[in-house]
Amino acid sequence: MVHDRGTLVRGSKLFDARLIDACEINATSALRYFALASGGEVRDEQRFLLAANSHPYCGTFHNGATRTDRGLDPEVLLDQARDFFGARQRDFVLWLSKDTDVDLEKAARKRGMLLRKPADGAPGMCVTTPLPAVSPPPEVRLVPVTSADQTETFARVVADAYSVREEPAGQSAVPAADGAVSGAAQPPEAVFALFRDPDALVDPRVFALLAYRRGEPAAGAMLFRSGDVAGLYWVSTVPGARRRGLADLVTRAVTNEGFARGARVVVLQASPMGAPLYRRMGFVEVTRHRRYVSAAAPTAGH
Repeated sequence: MVHDRGTLVRGSKLFDARLIDACEINATSALRYFALASGGEVRDEQRFLLAANSHPYCGTFHNGATRTDRGLDPEVLLDQARDFFGARQRDFVLWLSKDTDVDLEKAARKRGMLLRKPADGAPGMCVTTPLPAVSPPPEVRLVPVTSADQTETFARVVADAYSVREEPAGQSAVPAADGAVSGAAQPPEAVFALFRDPDALVDPRVFALLAYRRGEPAAGAMLFRSGDVAGLYWVSTVPGARRRGLADLVTRAVTNEGFARGARVVVLQASPMGAPLYRRMGFVEVTRHRRYVSAAAPTAGH
């Protein structure tokens, strides 16, 4: 990405723009990685990224477009995205930052793209030091993913976790009172496509962890490194094992592994359900990621 902003002021708070850049750059790198790992295609230009997964599901890390040079005319990006995804007969998610993409957001609205909930955006959060470690209870075992079989198990945990939405799915692509649309539950087949490569989670840039509770896979999380930034993705707990502290356990373990591997900062994009947990753990919000979906899309997921 092309950034050089020093600091940004939001209200009475001063933010290091490098932390915002870290959130955005790592998310873009992960979007590229997940598309290729799924057997999809990317158009990776110097000024923007278009990433089409092998599955047509329209979600945050499935079929996305983002601008990597803030000086690029928004209309150029939107035209390129329309043609790229239109040729594949699918909708797409447009990523933008509340802090740095005001012109792009205006252009997306003008074209009739629909704002994805939450209306105020998903918090981009980070920590710059390791988190206090917590030992798992006796019935829980943390196991790093090191094989193809474990990759499949991880995919099953994510599929189970994200098949249940945190909010009711929208019945249509009509904006709610706050101007945003709900998303549909993420279909399991979209998740399995994401991790179709048996080596997807044993890549040198990746560290993934499973939590087994009483011998059954119950939670997981993964880390993706881009340079000296590590991003936390797919923090998942299966419905029957929630509210037992498993998300906290895997988040702490994976975050600290990122620092052990040389990261200067660990970043994440929080869901409405996950944001309070991350704040309690010490993650600090530095930006907001807003997501727009093609007007033709009936719903768009996580």
